[in-house]
Amino acid sequence: MFEEIERLEFEADVIIAGFAFGFPYIFVVSGRTGAIIAEEHFAAVGTGADIAEPNMFQRKHSAECKLGETVYHVYESKRLGQIAVGVGESTYIDILRPTKAGFTRETAQQITQEGLEYLRQKYDTFGPKPIQAKDVRIAKGHFSNF
Repeated sequence: MFEEIERLEFEADVIIAGFAFGFPYIFVVSGRTGAIIAEEHFAAVGTGADIAEPNMFQRKHSAECKLGETVYHVYESKRLGQIAVGVGESTYIDILRPTKAGFTRETAQQITQEGLEYLRQKYDTFGPKPIQAKDVRIAKGHFSNF
């Protein structure tokens, strides 16, 4: 299977995720080189990846996170990534779950518009907030010469 993937020509990086024998796998296929990189816990591609991935690390995302945490981490990271050129506002979050036989269509779910609205409200509470110069006043005593 990996040899067939390596022969494909992509102009964009692609995330391939799923389950084999009950274990989760995440791979990123490079659109430039065709290299296949196994990732742990999460992956991001595209122009917003350099913003989204550090946020996942900041949130200490791992396989031990519960579903609610995970979905929020992904949503927040995607929203932050929207400051990058080429990342649109449309958001789709799909959830894959293992079955005893591996991955089947019945194990895939998508966050609804109601779910996205809930996540937006949580983002308004937990996401980064704008600051103004008056909010941060550094006094002379906060610096020393070296």
